[in-house]
Order: sequence, then structure tokens, then C-alpha cells
Amino acid sequence: MSWETGSGRIRELVGVGELGQVPPDGGLARRMLEDAGRHLATAAAATSSGDLPGAYQLAYDALRKSAASLLEAQGLRATSRGGHIAVQDAVIAQFGTSIRALRSFSRLRRARNGFEYPSMQTPGPSGDDVWDAIRVAREVHDAAEKILESGVLSPWQDAGSVGALPESRTRSSRPTIRCWSACSGLMAVSPRIRPVRESG
Repeated sequence: MSWETGSGRIRELVGVGELGQVPPDGGLARRMLEDAGRHLATAAAATSSGDLPGAYQLAYDALRKSAASLLEAQGLRATSRGGHIAVQDAVIAQFGTSIRALRSFSRLRRARNGFEYPSMQTPGPSGDDVWDAIRVAREVHDAAEKILESGVLSPWQDAGSVGALPESRTRSSRPTIRCWSACSGLMAVSPRIRPVRESG
């Protein structure tokens, strides 16, 4: 079933070419999440050795890859036009309510851009900056892992492109769409749109 929460924003991002639709790949999504986990471990080691800019970059990459894994599982991927901002906007629209750490995505992205080109105004990340970025990325990684393991994500499809069910069927066999609560690990159901049929 398509993910209902944030579907309007996803539709917009696809419509303007900032998100593209690709074959959903759960294996790739899990590999992205594994990469993110390794980035977090390396970021912690780099912090201890004093490479704060490198550690911040790794923590941000861990956040981005964890977020992008949720899109990949649905067959959604940021285009070159959309870039990191499209990933940010898409996952906040879909999961920002349940994964509160995603709300720090924009802050970390802007800080990372500033730290990449340090100046007197932005001299580089402090140790506190890095550990904060690692904490945010870890929370998103762990929540994404739970969602992928739950199997609730499926190919995204615009609800507006799916034909309406006959009136005689809408009450008796109207399907549900699931929403995830990352905090409780429970799923709620809401009878909104019909399921997407997967080919094969």
C-alpha cells in the first residue's frame, strides 16, 4: 500500500522533477542503512581523534542515507534537481511527525554546508556540534531501521491516479493504509485509498 501521510508533498516533488520514481529496492534500502551505521561509528572515532569537520560530514551523511533508505523502499529517489533538499522535504512530509529528529535535518544540512567552507564567521564544528549531529543521525537511523524491518512500506503511487472503486464496494471492501508510530512501534489504520497492485 502507498504511504498516506505526506502524499500531497510527495506528489508535488515528483511533479516538479525533484523526486523520481524508480523500481523499489528493499535490499538497496537496507544497504544504505548499513552504510549509515558505519558512518556513525566512523564519525565517533573521528571525533575522538580530533577530526571534527570529517566527523560532522559523516554524521550528516548517515542522516541523509538513513532518510533516503525510506524513500528507496518506496521507489522514490531524489533527482539531481532535487538533491538533498528533496530528500529532506520528502521524509519530513512522510515521517516528520513520528521521527522527531528529522526536524533537525535542515539545521544539520545548513551547518554542514557552512563547515565545508570555514571562515571567520563559521570556523568549523565544535565537539558539541558533532555529538549533536551524531545523536540526531542515530535517532533517524534507528527509527528507519524499525520501519524497514516492519515491512509497512510499499511502492508509492499517487492516490489520485488510482481509479475510484465502484460505490457498491467502497463500504464493504474499502482497504486501509497504514501509518507508523516510531515511538510506540504500533501501526494505525485509516480507510483512505486502495492498495497498489504490484506486478509479477
